[in-house]
Amino acid sequence: MVGRDLLKTNLGWTVGNGESIPAWSEPWLDLQTQRRPTGPATELTQNITVADLLLPEKREWDMEKVHLIFPHEAETILRIKPSLSGAPDKLVWLGSPSGIAQGPLAPWILWQIWISRNTLVFNKRIISAEETLSKAIAAAREWQVNQKKETQTRCHQPPPAPTIPRGCYMLQTDAAWDERTKKAGLGWTLFSPERSYNSSEIADCTNSPLVAESLALRQALRYCRNLEIKEIRCQSDSTQLVKAIKEGNSNMEIYGTVADILFMVECFDFISFEWLSREKNSIADSLAKNILVGEVCVMASA
Repeated sequence: MVGRDLLKTNLGWTVGNGESIPAWSEPWLDLQTQRRPTGPATELTQNITVADLLLPEKREWDMEKVHLIFPHEAETILRIKPSLSGAPDKLVWLGSPSGIAQGPLAPWILWQIWISRNTLVFNKRIISAEETLSKAIAAAREWQVNQKKETQTRCHQPPPAPTIPRGCYMLQTDAAWDERTKKAGLGWTLFSPERSYNSSEIADCTNSPLVAESLALRQALRYCRNLEIKEIRCQSDSTQLVKAIKEGNSNMEIYGTVADILFMVECFDFISFEWLSREKNSIADSLAKNILVGEVCVMASA
């Protein structure tokens, strides 16, 4: 009972390809709380999945269908960025308990559920779902603190830097975000000793600066792929984005876009991801800001 209650009230979906998520019955609209679309569903739409709201070939939202079926949640849905490469949907623990940053909480919850079960069987004492969750968070926090202490006491040799191929391109990306309009300017500069390219574009329905940064890198890599560039060093001034990529998609807010970035890694003979200070990322920063300012000015004058 405790385990069922915990899972029932704290799990939700982050959208990949949308194929595993019943659109009406499952929580998939928010990564902090369990939020589902409000009904009632019609007979024709009651069994649709999130994938049915995507354009089949592009795997982008079918805006007309989203507005038609979910008029009240359309704005929220369009801000979710599904995976263009078809990454699977992911069932996640919603929210981020204080003190537990990106560490997995599920093993501690399952362990505490087992302890609660044994307490009921052998001691005839019921432990509430709230107490079970509280103990799981405390155990996870204690483990995390001890891991940090252990790491600090070790003397680690830094990993060897990858050998950069001669003639490798440098790709620097950045994004500018407008909170009012939820639009983002995406900018990137691509250069080698022989040539350089600059590009930018607008992204609509962007939920946060971090999402914008991930979209900028995804679009820039697609740009490089189209140019058939095979060796590339990617640099971003977003520590969260670089960390999520290096940890294999650890941030659920940008799950779909990072899944696409990792998918495209296979297109290159050499690729690396590095953090770059904002001061050294001025070209991509200017490209992103300029296109966003232009877009916002056009909207204001319309």
